[in-house]
Amino acid sequence: MKKMILEVIAGSIEDARSAMEGGADRIELCVALNEGGITPSPGVIEEVIKAVNIPVFVMIRPRGGSFTYTEAEIRVMERDIQFVKDCGGAGVVFGVVTDEGEIDIEYTKRLIALAKPLQITFHRAFDVLKNQEEKINRLIDLGVDRVLTSGGESTAFEGMKQIKRIADIAGKSLIVLPGAGINVKNVKELINYTGVNEVHISGKKTVSPPEYFSSRMFNSEDYVTDKEIVREVRKILDQD
Repeated sequence: MKKMILEVIAGSIEDARSAMEGGADRIELCVALNEGGITPSPGVIEEVIKAVNIPVFVMIRPRGGSFTYTEAEIRVMERDIQFVKDCGGAGVVFGVVTDEGEIDIEYTKRLIALAKPLQITFHRAFDVLKNQEEKINRLIDLGVDRVLTSGGESTAFEGMKQIKRIADIAGKSLIVLPGAGINVKNVKELINYTGVNEVHISGKKTVSPPEYFSSRMFNSEDYVTDKEIVREVRKILDQD
């Protein structure tokens, strides 16, 4: 039986270490989760890659909001991809969509050409695309290695019927990576139903800010990777 691959989101060095200690096979490195994740600073990227001995995939997304980008923003993404390559990252995570809800073929080709031979994940921009079943074959043709998706729903559990359809179409040509709202309560049912071999979790817990930190001036909510949550999911994935 093929080992289930567990990808865990990390936004800091400590997050990455906790994920690794909990049994993660891979890190997706990004910050600003409340915006869906954006590219970390060069310092964070470099230090996280040094701090762990598992693959690190870096989010390439210059801002929150839509997945439609200007030429200037694409140049920023290209520079970030080159930095990840230079630092020894294992993969990059991005998605570019047109105003009409289609894959932006021109920009996606540019980013893929620069990123190779790194692994390439087309992220949840996929979930806003029209005719997802058709788009899977387009991503395969473009050379994408995997797609991160919730099946077009708020959570992967809600979208698992669509995830299964997508995975059946992709076959062995592209990895379908379910993500969003996956936890110890639903991960087993989701993988059994969809037949996927990889899952993506946040593994986060909320922590209280220091006493001096004023919620009147700043958002006081803070989330960190909990290695015990990661460990619980890992145990479930390792069950026969």
